[in-house]
Amino acid sequence: MHSGIIIIFNNDEQTINTNPILDFLDKNNFKVCLVNNASTDNTIDALNKIKLKANTSDNIFIVDNSRNKGLKYAVKAGARFLLNEAEFENIIYLESNTIFYLKHIEEYFSRLELQKEILTKYQTRSDRNVLNNVFPFKELIKINDSI
Repeated sequence: MHSGIIIIFNNDEQTINTNPILDFLDKNNFKVCLVNNASTDNTIDALNKIKLKANTSDNIFIVDNSRNKGLKYAVKAGARFLLNEAEFENIIYLESNTIFYLKHIEEYFSRLELQKEILTKYQTRSDRNVLNNVFPFKELIKINDSI
């Protein structure tokens, strides 16, 4: 089984720093889904450049949402895409403003299994929830900072 990462972008063309993403991808074997959440700038072009430059481009997927329906919708779109590609034990999502944490993400994944029961799950009315094993990175940071 794989571990996946979803990174949500919205109008980040000017602020996307490709180096941390490319460095991370070159050193790790995670499946990564970059979600463009209805940006009105050229964020999608920047994400496509990241995929082209990456040595492990077969582990990078891009989802381009045409309408911004909020963070939960963007995370769900990324999770659905990843789950169609492979089976995942856990998926962590983060927003573009926390990309600098990528260099520590392996450490967070290793602690995730122990902390699953105290993490907030997305509320849903459906038993078939694609977000069952998708966890917000911000919560992992808070929990690990308090340990």
